[in-house]
Amino acid sequence: MVRAIEIVSSFVVSSGAPSQGCLALLSSLLAHASYLTNLNRTRLPFGISNFPYSTPFLVLLSICYALHMPKFVLIYVRDELGRTLETLYVRQGEWGVPAGRIEEGELPAAAAARELLERTGYSVDPLRLIDEGVAPMGAGEVAFRFRTERLYLQENAHPGERGGYTTEIRWH
Repeated sequence: MVRAIEIVSSFVVSSGAPSQGCLALLSSLLAHASYLTNLNRTRLPFGISNFPYSTPFLVLLSICYALHMPKFVLIYVRDELGRTLETLYVRQGEWGVPAGRIEEGELPAAAAARELLERTGYSVDPLRLIDEGVAPMGAGEVAFRFRTERLYLQENAHPGERGGYTTEIRWH
């Protein structure tokens, strides 16, 4: 994650007038770092000694956390053949990985598990979701990205049944 922050922040500094999306991505990366810090109650998990752990930097992380915390989750599920689980987004008429909005007060991993169940009918223990940081979603939005394996899933409902709509899923 630190490499991503370095790349995006160097672009912001060198470009003179960075785009809104670039600033949103940087803020979301910093927000995710703050989230992990609060979650783990430890030092930032970057594994390098020269990263700025100063109080002003931690204040900046807290501000980014409050203002730019991603509001969405993306869930990538792979099966034993390397295929990815996709769901049909009926309104858009497009296939994509399960995704959705984080509800007020909900932890990102819990939101990912809930959205996976609502969209696909598969349940997963949030502890089996691997946090892969943040990813751009388009339209200036950024989402938490999680991944897991099919062997950790349990089929509990028909696709869309728990979300109150009809949809389809496929392994692609």
